[in-house]
Amino acid sequence: MVADSVMIAMIFTAILSGAAVVAPFAAIYFMARKKEAGILSSFGLGLLAYFWSQYLLPIPIIFLLTKMGWFMNVYETDNLYVVYILITAVLLSSLASLGRVWCIWLMNRKVPSLYRAISSAVGFASFKAVSVLATYLSYYNYVKIFNTQGRDELMKLLTASGTVNNESASSMIDNLTQARAFDAAMQGINVVMALLVEIALIIIIYEGYIRKKTVIATVISAAVGFAYSFIGMLINSLGTEKMGNMIDANSSALIYDAYVFACALASVWIIINAFKRYKRVLAEGPYAHFAYFEKSDKKNSDKDKIEQVL
Repeated sequence: MVADSVMIAMIFTAILSGAAVVAPFAAIYFMARKKEAGILSSFGLGLLAYFWSQYLLPIPIIFLLTKMGWFMNVYETDNLYVVYILITAVLLSSLASLGRVWCIWLMNRKVPSLYRAISSAVGFASFKAVSVLATYLSYYNYVKIFNTQGRDELMKLLTASGTVNNESASSMIDNLTQARAFDAAMQGINVVMALLVEIALIIIIYEGYIRKKTVIATVISAAVGFAYSFIGMLINSLGTEKMGNMIDANSSALIYDAYVFACALASVWIIINAFKRYKRVLAEGPYAHFAYFEKSDKKNSDKDKIEQVL
């Protein structure tokens, strides 16, 4: 029997995952629809960018890697699992940055817009949010069947399609029966925090683009994204057999939650400051973007010259 608190937490996560996409997009759309065009298109481009950068392109690359003996050796050797995580983080963060800069370049060539940039970020993050939403709705349905009809009926449902074998189905049911309400609820909260990180990553590229330093900004965003992904995957794997069960799974989950929360706080700081700068743009006109950063760069340049003289 799975506790009612776990079922409530699953519904909470499903609702929060949906709200994590709908709420920020709706806020941006209604704030900016009378001032700026392309909010909906930016969201769609974000969706498309995630699809080709995190699904379409990685498939042939990973297929080629699996044909290389050294890569499979890295994956199958527990002592080298950290290297596998490193390769995965480099691949996905690099392709994700290409997707982000593609969105920024397409939607901000004429008049830059922070709203369009954030809309792209929400679209980019919505794939993960919808995936979590669908997963937890499925879990909720499975738990209902388990509680009312028993383990055998749920086993029949899971194995009916033939895509899940008895061993995998049994493992899934065991995980459901051992689930904790706190862990299930944190999955939804993590979706929100991951969205904040995604917005911050695309803002870095956006503000680099309007300063005509797109390449540098993209590299910085990719590096930050790589560090975020690598450390997160590493923490999550500490409680697995691949990493020798260095800590228990619950401790690993708690450390990961704390880590994502810290990253989300840093992202909020980036987002708030970006909106402060954009407020000046709205007051002075679209090209205040360039003027703002030109003045800032000139001020820093003059400061450097003074320091050199001193």
